Amino acid sequence: MGSDSVHFRKSGVTASRFGPVAARGIAFALFVLSLLAGGCASYSRQSSSLNSAWESANVDRAARIATSAAERKRGSRDRVLWLLEQGAALRAAGEFEESNRAFEDAAVRISEYEERAQVRVGVAAAAAVTNLNALPYEGYAYDRIMLHTYKALNYLALGEPENARVELNRAYQRQQDAVQRNARRIEQAREEAGEQVGDDGIDVNRTISDTSLQRQLDERYAHLQDLAYYADYVNPLAVYLDGLYFLGHPWSDASDLERARVSLERVAGMIRDTDYIREDIDRIHDRLQGGRMSPTTYVLFETGRGPTRDEVRIDLPLWGFSRDVPYIGAAFPDMRFRARHEPRLTVLTNEGNHQTVRLASMDSIVAQEFRNEMPVVIAKTLAATATKATAQYALTEATKDAGFAGALIRVGGIVYQIATNQADLRSWHTLPKEFQLCSFATPENRRITVSTPYSARNIEVELGEGIVNVVYVKSISRGTPLIVNQFTLQ
Repeated sequence: MGSDSVHFRKSGVTASRFGPVAARGIAFALFVLSLLAGGCASYSRQSSSLNSAWESANVDRAARIATSAAERKRGSRDRVLWLLEQGAALRAAGEFEESNRAFEDAAVRISEYEERAQVRVGVAAAAAVTNLNALPYEGYAYDRIMLHTYKALNYLALGEPENARVELNRAYQRQQDAVQRNARRIEQAREEAGEQVGDDGIDVNRTISDTSLQRQLDERYAHLQDLAYYADYVNPLAVYLDGLYFLGHPWSDASDLERARVSLERVAGMIRDTDYIREDIDRIHDRLQGGRMSPTTYVLFETGRGPTRDEVRIDLPLWGFSRDVPYIGAAFPDMRFRARHEPRLTVLTNEGNHQTVRLASMDSIVAQEFRNEMPVVIAKTLAATATKATAQYALTEATKDAGFAGALIRVGGIVYQIATNQADLRSWHTLPKEFQLCSFATPENRRITVSTPYSARNIEVELGEGIVNVVYVKSISRGTPLIVNQFTLQ
């Protein structure tokens, strides 16, 4: 990860000459700064032990690692991220109450970031001279939606449907708020970028709209075009659970059933395989006409691991520095999608077998928000890159006649730029790749067997006594043991 050297023929920047003692002091300070900048381990390195435990489906160990890290990271800019990891790992380990406490802590911290804009002032200044890793991780829209969706599932597993309803409402509201929030963030990021660079800096809007930059972005992120996308910031799992919840409860009145119908109709418009959804919509019509739910079993399958982020280098044209437009290499994130997941779940009953179909792709959900987020990332990265480039030019001008001490200062400045030219690659690592579902009439013997193409063994599940049973199956990696829990809606 490096930065190209940039030479500016003209600039409004001026600086005074340094004496030899001052030069040596500044050089030493820059050297220390560069060590500090390079010494902060990335989130990927910090979470390597968690990823190792998670990949092997050792969920108990993953939960311990995430819990310990979340405790150590109190007050850290990565606190929200570790709480999300903790919540997901504890949920996989069957510790639903502890999982919800972690998710609630994350939700509270996220709300604080949203409500108190002043907490960003100091860290925004730090990001302007380092990189976006200096900003607190505030959670993406998909993080916010999923944490409330997971909380709803935890409450259902705990037999607390009213609390689950609250979380489903929160997930719905998060989806509604996300579009407007992102539009505001793009505008704010561009304004802040212009303010941070100052009079001797760049034309942010012109740089962002530069055709050469847009061409590089289009080429670099062309692989994201192949994914099937949903409506902006919509998670079909959260919408489906909303519909299933109000369909499945015996006390649902006409307005609740209408809400269920609207949610399920929305899901039907998002996914390719709609047979199971259409059957649910038919059940709603039956209930609206006074009918009762017949014994039905739903199987939700969570499989694989969600996408991660890699670093790529893109040349930025720095419009505004001079008549001759210079370019500088800046680090940006890119998406990497993981394979080695179980492609489907087979459910065997004494009356036949059933295959799960895709309900929601986290790859698509995360990638779509990644694309929506790029204008913010570009604007903020541009501000930080230009600020450091301007400082490096001033440093070079101020020390070009300072001999060996000046050379040390210039080298320190270059090292600092290289050390801080890092993309923000933080993301929720314990999210799955996708969610799938199937449903069928509950077998009379109330027994089912679940299996995957690469699983070592089949798992028999004895269904509870409910009329509407939900079996939740999780597979982290291909061939690892399946994790199964269940709950009833009535």
